Amino acid sequence: MNKKIILLLLIFFIQHCGFSPIYTKDNQTNYFINLVEINGDRIMNDILNSEIKRISNSQAENKIILKINTSFEKNILSKDMKGSTSDFRVILNANFSVEQNGIKDEITFQEKHNVKNLSDIFEQKNYEETLKRSFALSTIRKFNLEMNSRQ
Repeated sequence: MNKKIILLLLIFFIQHCGFSPIYTKDNQTNYFINLVEINGDRIMNDILNSEIKRISNSQAENKIILKINTSFEKNILSKDMKGSTSDFRVILNANFSVEQNGIKDEITFQEKHNVKNLSDIFEQKNYEETLKRSFALSTIRKFNLEMNSRQ
């Protein structure tokens, strides 16, 4: 009996804790993004493009013209005794050229990761793609915060 009462109270308090999803229809952005150009890494660009379409509000009066340039670099940090790469650095860049109300601005995001070389090439490619995807998602969140802070 006590367990049922505690469970009922717990459910009641959890329901009213004030949680609301970040991206809902009520919490949509107050600007429309017109993506005119996107260059660079295909995987990052696909994610950025779809996320921009998702956060953009087509009914907003505030219009933003956007150009994106992404890049992915892989630099060797160290080699083993055989001469094959053991560690490398992955550098991910995203450059946003923003034009809003006739004012042009550049916003750049960069992340660096030191990675051990995996023996399985397939796993290595998958890991690099995962890095690209997570970078693109975090970049678009940062871009959205930057644009909302300017409003």
